[in-house]
Amino acid sequence: MHDLILRNRVAGYREGDLMRHLHGDGALRPAAERSAFEHHHPETGILVAFPVEAWPHLLAAMRARTRRHGAWSGKLTTRETALATHILEEKPAVEMNPVLVAEMVSLEKSAKLARVN
Repeated sequence: MHDLILRNRVAGYREGDLMRHLHGDGALRPAAERSAFEHHHPETGILVAFPVEAWPHLLAAMRARTRRHGAWSGKLTTRETALATHILEEKPAVEMNPVLVAEMVSLEKSAKLARVN
């Protein structure tokens, strides 16, 4: 969706430029080297690219979301947990798309953080 919008608003924009900026070109850029990230804007459900400096301002909304029930709470249902386990056992992470693996690791860390808080 970002590509559709940016192509018409940014001179010289090429398809995938935002993803390359956020995640790297080819190899996945480590989080410490990124200058921006994607996150759903709190309370709107709109996916937004934020500069790294916005992270601290979003933490309260992220933590509050983990205490709610629903699709955006960051918690898997029992059925979803079983499916995720099955998928991970079926195809080792080394064979998966590196971006997908990074997202799954991030989700696992978020789930652990939610349980701690």
